[in-house]
Amino acid sequence: MSRRDPVEGEIELALSPEAYIRDRACFSFVSSLEGVAEQIDRLQKADPARAAGLYESFLAGCKEKAEELDDSSGSFGQFARDLICRWITATQTSGAGPDDTAETLLGWISNDPYAFCYQIEKDVAKALNKAGLAAFARLIRARFEAIPSAERYDRGRWGDVLRAIYFAQRNPSAYEALAEQIGLEPRDCLALATISVARKRPADSGPRSRGYSRRPHRHGLTARIPSRLLSIRGIGLSDYAVPSVEPLRAPLNATSG
Repeated sequence: MSRRDPVEGEIELALSPEAYIRDRACFSFVSSLEGVAEQIDRLQKADPARAAGLYESFLAGCKEKAEELDDSSGSFGQFARDLICRWITATQTSGAGPDDTAETLLGWISNDPYAFCYQIEKDVAKALNKAGLAAFARLIRARFEAIPSAERYDRGRWGDVLRAIYFAQRNPSAYEALAEQIGLEPRDCLALATISVARKRPADSGPRSRGYSRRPHRHGLTARIPSRLLSIRGIGLSDYAVPSVEPLRAPLNATSG
């Protein structure tokens, strides 16, 4: 019979089983939980596998506690989301396979009665390493493709997860194809522009040695958005273009009369 990890006893004590936590007491309750989580954080370098197991036990305890408190402030739900991201870091550091990590995450997101995973995809995408993100993308893509096009809510939900993954991967071709498949939105234009800027500095961002352009132009992030995308669904260039500014001085190659 394996000996119980002593930190699990501290987790159980902090969660105060069977004691109802009212909204006014929830913040201090979560603070005490955070204190135990920080103890686990300190284990990550020396024993990441142990830390990952403790985070998972902690998350299971939070699910059991969810019906014994008033989380109107949302602090308890946020703590649970943070535990998931901590678990990702620990399990990756321990050398666990990316497919196993991705499958566990998909299970938590799919079976989420207390909304701990609501809109967690951006945080998860940041926490996953390259291999983990690729494995997660494959699973989410398969889930997305399996949903009939008529089920718009579910396709939109998993489509948003894919958006976050492709954005984190800085993958403009996959992001653009997805956006066109499920319906381009203004946020997609900004995301694509941001990805492009992150991958390559805009050609017009450097200093100019000769003169100024007087032509109307798109600049900043919007200069990186393909014009054909901005024309989809009534998203016009005028929504994103910024008028050019007239030069305040003569071009460098001008001569005095």
